[in-house]
Amino acid sequence: MKKIFLSLLLVCHFHPLLAGLARSEALGGSYVAHHYFYDSSNVFLNPSYLNLGSNFFIMEWGDDIDLAENDSGRRPEGGIFKTIGPLHTGLYLGHDGPSASRKEITIDNANRNLLYPNNSAEIFIAGDVGPKWGISFKASHNTDRPIGTAQKEQNTLEVKFGILDSPYEIFLNFTPIDTSKGGETSSAKFEGHLATTLGASYTFYDYIFHATLKKNGYDYYREHDGLLEQRKTYFEWTLGSGSTLWLTEEAKIYIDMYLFTSKSTTHERISNANVAYETNLWKVPVTIGLEAYVKEWLTLRGNISQNLYSEQNSSAYKHRSVKDSTSVIMGATFHLGNFKIDGLVGTVDALGNERKTGQFNLSTLMTKVSASYSF
Repeated sequence: MKKIFLSLLLVCHFHPLLAGLARSEALGGSYVAHHYFYDSSNVFLNPSYLNLGSNFFIMEWGDDIDLAENDSGRRPEGGIFKTIGPLHTGLYLGHDGPSASRKEITIDNANRNLLYPNNSAEIFIAGDVGPKWGISFKASHNTDRPIGTAQKEQNTLEVKFGILDSPYEIFLNFTPIDTSKGGETSSAKFEGHLATTLGASYTFYDYIFHATLKKNGYDYYREHDGLLEQRKTYFEWTLGSGSTLWLTEEAKIYIDMYLFTSKSTTHERISNANVAYETNLWKVPVTIGLEAYVKEWLTLRGNISQNLYSEQNSSAYKHRSVKDSTSVIMGATFHLGNFKIDGLVGTVDALGNERKTGQFNLSTLMTKVSASYSF
């Protein structure tokens, strides 16, 4: 335990908590990286991490890593976190995040006609009563009510709660409200199921064991008569472990591997007949991440990840491996007094996506940026 505590002190000394999403993405993504590195993006999964650092202002902008959005990938967001008496509080704007798989609706034009969560606002409250606790509430409400056509309305409410008490952490995120009404006609309606994520981790010396269980889904009611046209359910769980190694007092490396499995079931009404599709996925990703404090004003980091094993089956194929799973991402932090500027130094993966060319030039030097100021 003494070794764990000393490691945490080193992390907080060389790499302050208020680093942002750009840092976690360069270290392997927020879910994997948050077990090994502490920064502000951890609060979006477990709000109790706010107890490890407050009193800062942060802004984020630039291209998303997953590029899963239908828009151009520009996701400006940011907020302020401040300690008030015994509590740590925060207000964060624009972290819309994924809805309950709304973009996966396969009905023609359904995605285009529905309203999505937008202009989200999230309030954080955290404290320490022995175990560190934290809770947040995120809400989004949007309307589109033109004259003479279908009226549209979108509402989302997400609640997150977490506990952090070395050597363990527990968090629960759920979305009790996720609806979108109105498309080409007022009969169109999207209703998200109670999306839930439950996670826990335990640290034993230099080893971390972690697990998550996630479920979500939706019902989509068609536009011309309001009947249920598509229902999707999704279940996912992960079980993994990893370890860290201090190469020097200023450089840390981690290796993480976990088993991931998911099941997706879709029911559709086609010509008044019900048709079901099912997709199952098993994979074992391994991620190796490194962060080094190389200069007083510069920190560099990066990771490489790949599936050691994968198997996918559905109604279209019996067994298929997930191809092109290798990914390499690099990032940097510039320390400018109380200012910290984090960015991704170009990215590359085996898909050869245009935004992931990995060219080290001015156009890719800061593809996603976090700027923070501590006070």
